[in-house]
Amino acid sequence: MQKAGRGSIILPVKNSAQSMTTGRAPGVWTGAFLAMFGVNLACFGSVNLLVSTLPPHLMDLGHGEAGVGAIFGSFFLSCVISRALASRMTARLGPVVVLRLSMLVAIFGNALFLLVGDFWGRVAARLVFGVSFGLTTTILVSMAAMTLPTARLAEGLGYLSLAPPISLAACPLISLYLVDRWNFSILQAVVILDCLAGLAVSLKLKPAEFPAPPAKSPKEAKPPGGSGPLPAAFLAFLLGSANTSVFAYLALYFRELSISGTAYFFALATIGMISTRIFGGRIYDRHGHFWVVVPSVGLIEASILALILFPGPQAAAWAGLVFGLGMGTIFPAFQVLAISSVPDSRKTAAAAMALNGTDLGMFLNTLAMGLIAGVTGTYETVFKVSAVLIVLIWLTYALHPAFRRRAASRAARK
Repeated sequence: MQKAGRGSIILPVKNSAQSMTTGRAPGVWTGAFLAMFGVNLACFGSVNLLVSTLPPHLMDLGHGEAGVGAIFGSFFLSCVISRALASRMTARLGPVVVLRLSMLVAIFGNALFLLVGDFWGRVAARLVFGVSFGLTTTILVSMAAMTLPTARLAEGLGYLSLAPPISLAACPLISLYLVDRWNFSILQAVVILDCLAGLAVSLKLKPAEFPAPPAKSPKEAKPPGGSGPLPAAFLAFLLGSANTSVFAYLALYFRELSISGTAYFFALATIGMISTRIFGGRIYDRHGHFWVVVPSVGLIEASILALILFPGPQAAAWAGLVFGLGMGTIFPAFQVLAISSVPDSRKTAAAAMALNGTDLGMFLNTLAMGLIAGVTGTYETVFKVSAVLIVLIWLTYALHPAFRRRAASRAARK
């Protein structure tokens, strides 16, 4: 193992050897990182295969809107709880073992959904599936943080986070085809095969390369400027809320106005997210979080204001691209802010807090914005509230001392 300095991330021997023999910084796309990316792609693929087809299937089964909401909500609930337990589990068993167990749990949860025939059985199946998703996503981020070169942490996490938009672009089309061509049971079987593929890829990861995180020591030094993951997790909470407002209510907002353009928005938003995640991390690593967070917040705010002021197909297309460019860089940036604010023994817990912040924002926003739209009688209010949330992100980032200390610490090290 390479000797760890103050606030540094412990690197595998092969990366240290590479840098000493070649004189170059260790690379990101190692065999282990490719395997982590493959597992992440399978994990998000299993969720996004169901995102557009599960709600109508549940409605066809007679559950009604309240029942559909409860079944979906159970997934998020167990996801949040399992992330809170991820740090303890990896400390006992090691991250690779827990990762493989979580993929087995995903297979079991989706198989259970095929077998059960009542409401509570489906709630239980989604609870089990949520446990797997929460553990898998948290552990993959923490594993990447423990093995990526410190100077390329944001770049690597940006590449890892390409999995959600890639799967979101392809999986809904695949799922709709499978349901139209055959039935929902065939789709559920494909989801199980996807989880099996993720499990198979996880076997490429060697437990010896990913030891359990070191035990927390009272004398353990924080990284320079580190203040804990809570400020970054709060930013992720606000961002998750604003993000959900757009993705969940744009179609209803445009239908209310009797205009089209939803498909253009989502297609170009996906392209924007994929493109900026390729290079956004490099900007963070080379120039700091300011040059990622501030432009991204500005792009997201501009896109939401465009949807409010100029609703229509052409505006939706441009707003979607701008929205995707902003979202593509800012989500990974908040993860890096959280993870790099703590020592190695707490990186899994920090990753869990950042991801849970996003999920809690999404979950609470789904409940709150529906009520707001019902009270005000228009979905435009949802987007106005989202614009305010983005302003709150900017104010929190600009005024909170934790982020000013991080920027000052980085400037002092240059």
